Amino acid sequence: MTRRVTGHFIEAVAGDGSPHSLTPFVLVRFGLGRLDPAIAMLVDTGADTTALGPRDALALLGRSYLDVDFDRGPGAIKVRGYGGSDGSALVSPMELWLRDTDEIDFPVLLNVAITKPSPAQPGDHGNWQLPSLLGRDILSHFDLALSYNPPSVSLIEVATV
Repeated sequence: MTRRVTGHFIEAVAGDGSPHSLTPFVLVRFGLGRLDPAIAMLVDTGADTTALGPRDALALLGRSYLDVDFDRGPGAIKVRGYGGSDGSALVSPMELWLRDTDEIDFPVLLNVAITKPSPAQPGDHGNWQLPSLLGRDILSHFDLALSYNPPSVSLIEVATV
């Protein structure tokens, strides 16, 4: 049996507000005792780790996200490249739920980097505008198919017998 998870392209906007390019996203749900609303995650073949951006982390974890100590303790790591700068994150095991084309949800247990917000409070600046990333740690379990005509994204998992 082959499972296929489809995504979509979003037109990315450059810093000056002009349309920049089409960027592939896949919808993912996180299991925190329930299936939360889907988060559009950027398919990033250059990211080693799946990362939850500040805006999505706040929506998923609530206000407690703003009180997390990202610089000390178990799971605290330094990250490079997210948003073009250095920062901190907290690595935490999470259950990601993908929905295949047959409308069947299936989980993937993964260590996710929850990125430190910069600045500390929500806004339209800093890394608050950056998307969450679907990194190679999860993409390596699938074949990735991108098509620009018509625009489509697919993660294809071929079951082994």
